[in-house]
Amino acid sequence: MAALFPKFDAPIRRGDSLMKVTSHLTLFLWLIPLCLNLAAQAPSIAALEPAAVAPGRSVEVVVRGAGLGSIADVWTSFDANVEQVGDEAPTDGKSATLRFTLPTDAQVGVGAIRIATRGGVTSPYLLMIDDLPSAPRVAAGGAFDQARELPWPAAVDGACDDSHSRFYRLKLSAGKRVAIECVAQRIGSKLDPLMRLFDRDGRQVAQSEDVAGIGADAR
Repeated sequence: MAALFPKFDAPIRRGDSLMKVTSHLTLFLWLIPLCLNLAAQAPSIAALEPAAVAPGRSVEVVVRGAGLGSIADVWTSFDANVEQVGDEAPTDGKSATLRFTLPTDAQVGVGAIRIATRGGVTSPYLLMIDDLPSAPRVAAGGAFDQARELPWPAAVDGACDDSHSRFYRLKLSAGKRVAIECVAQRIGSKLDPLMRLFDRDGRQVAQSEDVAGIGADAR
């Protein structure tokens, strides 16, 4: 407090008293917006739904986290026009919807975003830039006979609990070659995926885990 409110050792006259009160009042009013800014919650990103945007298209992404109630700006590591969708008035700050529009020549791969609010700036959060159509996020079957059928080609957003399985079904012609890949740790997930391929009778015919060149992800 000594640094903010200087000590007056000389006797205070009526004019000095008015000047002192005015000085303290000015300092107090200046501190109000500073304190309000310090009280604003620092923003953070916990998840993106979907976890990918697409070249040449507009994709609405729900950002979940904290301190997201008053977005001032969005930074991207890739060329994109970003707009906030819906009511931009402050909310509980737990989610916000952003519309990403990318040019048609956007490079497929991994990108990053950061969100700036009154409370600060989020850490970089990774996402995919993918030209595959995204299938809606629906819980997949937890057993082989409950496998969810997917269109092909497609990309699927998903989440699973620790040591849990999710099953998907594809209809493919004999002799057709396809590539299946799980992108997890490359976009910041802690998931260590294991992919297994079964035939129609439930017999395992292939398995993938920790592929060279992509870390703990599977292909």
